[in-house]
Amino acid sequence: MGWRNMLYLGNDVDTLTQRRGVFYKCYGIAGSYNYQVSHKSKFGIGLMADYLGYVNSSMSVEDEKLKAHPAPFSDGFEVSIYPSYELVMGKASLVVQPGFYLYRSKYPDKTPFNYQRAGLKYYFTDNISMAVNMRAHYWSIADFIEWTIGYSIR
Repeated sequence: MGWRNMLYLGNDVDTLTQRRGVFYKCYGIAGSYNYQVSHKSKFGIGLMADYLGYVNSSMSVEDEKLKAHPAPFSDGFEVSIYPSYELVMGKASLVVQPGFYLYRSKYPDKTPFNYQRAGLKYYFTDNISMAVNMRAHYWSIADFIEWTIGYSIR
C-alpha cells in the first residue's frame, strides 16, 4: 500500500500548492511460485493485482486547497503476470521481475504493456521477508518504489 503524488497543472492556486499536488492511494497484492534451482538461484512466476487511484482521476480547487477525486475502482484496477528471478545471498536476495499487463483500463498517460521490477529482499525468518523494489518501464523510467512484506509457504 502506498501513495502517488500528482502535481496540479492549473493556475488558480499559488505555486507552492501547485507543486505540493495531491496524493492518491495505490495498493496491490501479489503471489508467486518460486523454485530454487541451485544454492544461489530461484526462478518463478507470479500474478499481481493493483489499484492505482491516480488513473483517470481528477482534482479540483476548493477554498484555495486542492481536493483529490480518485478513480473508480474499475478504472484504477490492473492485473499483470511476471516471471521472476532471485539471486540468493544468504538471507538476502536480488530480485528481477519483468511484468506484463493482462488487464488495465485506458487512460491518457498510460505506460507500455510491460514493466520491470528490480529490488532487494531480506528474509527475517524462513517464512517472513521484506523487500524494496523499483517498478519502472523501459528499464529506466521509475513508476514506483514498492515496499513489500512477504510470507512464504514451504
